[in-house]
Amino acid sequence: MKRKIETSSLLLGAFTGAVAVLCVAAATTKTNAGASPTIPAAPSYAVHIGNTEYHAKSVKIEGDWISFVTDRTTFFAPCSSVVLIEPHQAK
Repeated sequence: MKRKIETSSLLLGAFTGAVAVLCVAAATTKTNAGASPTIPAAPSYAVHIGNTEYHAKSVKIEGDWISFVTDRTTFFAPCSSVVLIEPHQAK
């Protein structure tokens, strides 16, 4: 017994599937896109990248990059690398 699939049923199924995919995509979208962690104010910072330590005057997190200013220049490091930022308090 062969049954023919009706075009209206096929279109209804495709539409329902597309709505389900859009609902899942909307539910999993980041609501805090662009938000970055805050760094406490301090007179100076120790920035550790891998096995290297830098003494920075200021540190900023800008999107996917961390920038920090030392006595000599400004450095940029990707946020995907392992970075530790420690604030130094005035003595």
